[in-house]
Amino acid sequence: MVGGRVLFTDSTQLKANANKHKYTRKTIEQDTQNYIKDLNEAIQEDREEHGKKPLPAKEEVKAEKEIRHSTTDPESGYMYCENKPEGFFYLDHRTTDMKYNIITDAYVTPGNVHDSVPYLDRLDHEITLFGFQVEAVTLDSGYLTAPICKGLSDRQIFGVIAHRHTYILNN
Repeated sequence: MVGGRVLFTDSTQLKANANKHKYTRKTIEQDTQNYIKDLNEAIQEDREEHGKKPLPAKEEVKAEKEIRHSTTDPESGYMYCENKPEGFFYLDHRTTDMKYNIITDAYVTPGNVHDSVPYLDRLDHEITLFGFQVEAVTLDSGYLTAPICKGLSDRQIFGVIAHRHTYILNN
């Protein structure tokens, strides 16, 4: 009943049981994306192949970010997007199979985690767990990032990803 050839993924907001006015401000360290490390390794390999000397190692910069931390539901994340409700939410990332629209993966993250962050790990999880031979994936515009495009290319998976509308239609 599940083919595993074509998968569709999107996320939806789940309202957390938290008051958006009851929070503390918290400073966290942002993790450096694995993509940057992979990109630097690919650059070094390419330079070696072309007989160029390696680039000097750059000092890793730790970026800090201030977030709102709910006092009533600390596992949720504060989310603000235009034309959407503002407050503490969770994101439910769901993947379905094209054949009969059966849900093959559901993964919940705090609302302040971008859609693209857990995607490749969840895709690898599905491939490993179910033995899928994924040929194509269809994704919402929130997943249109360079790391996901490169990850899909490395896995030889065709990606159909919606683009963001950067213009406003005037009536």
